[in-house]
Amino acid sequence: MYICVCQGVTESQIREAVAAGHDDMEALATTLGVGTRCGTCVCAAQWLIEEIHEEQGERRGRPALSLVINNR
Repeated sequence: MYICVCQGVTESQIREAVAAGHDDMEALATTLGVGTRCGTCVCAAQWLIEEIHEEQGERRGRPALSLVINNR
């Protein structure tokens, strides 16, 4: 699926870039050109970055969001 139509950048390309360490909008703009034209893709790209970070957290054995419940 295309995330940035202006630059022809797909979800899989963004996932690969994030895996390679380009894991914020500034890095994606520099490496792939995401968000450097009309800007319509910025929200979707940011959402995808956050989703990938959550997935990576779960893969590493820790939850993406921690909730501490104190039962006293």
